Amino acid sequence: MRFQKKFQRVVTAGPTAWTQDVLPADANGFFLPPGVTNQSGAAGQSLGDNVLSVRAENRIGFPSVQIAVSYTPPSGGQATISCKLYFWDALTKQYFQVANSPLTVTGGTVSLFSPMAMQDAPVHGADLDQGLQGATDFLLIPTAATTGPGTYTFVWGSVV
Repeated sequence: MRFQKKFQRVVTAGPTAWTQDVLPADANGFFLPPGVTNQSGAAGQSLGDNVLSVRAENRIGFPSVQIAVSYTPPSGGQATISCKLYFWDALTKQYFQVANSPLTVTGGTVSLFSPMAMQDAPVHGADLDQGLQGATDFLLIPTAATTGPGTYTFVWGSVV
């Protein structure tokens, strides 16, 4: 097995409130599509590396049914971290929180989110939008109240 995505968050002094990631928005408060960051570099914006595009099915037709998440804490770091999972809806240009999140993720173990599976959208020029066509774009936001200092490495991917 190999996770599809990896991202890291660094806490320089601890315990520190985990406020690094929020839903990406522009200066007017309009949401930005997954992977697009606030160009001003404003504090609290998503870094764009915590986005996972999940196809509705794998190469041989089996649907993606869950998203596996884990992390590795630094020595003396927090043993559990709460994570929220959102998906991007290109039609309304909004993020929606997946119903079973937040989910408590324990360092060194795999936790599973059970998101919905949207079917492939029609492929018409007028319907094309941000994100990968025929896939659902997810955004994972760690929301721990406090964390010890060090580098927290998150890994995640879809499970068939």
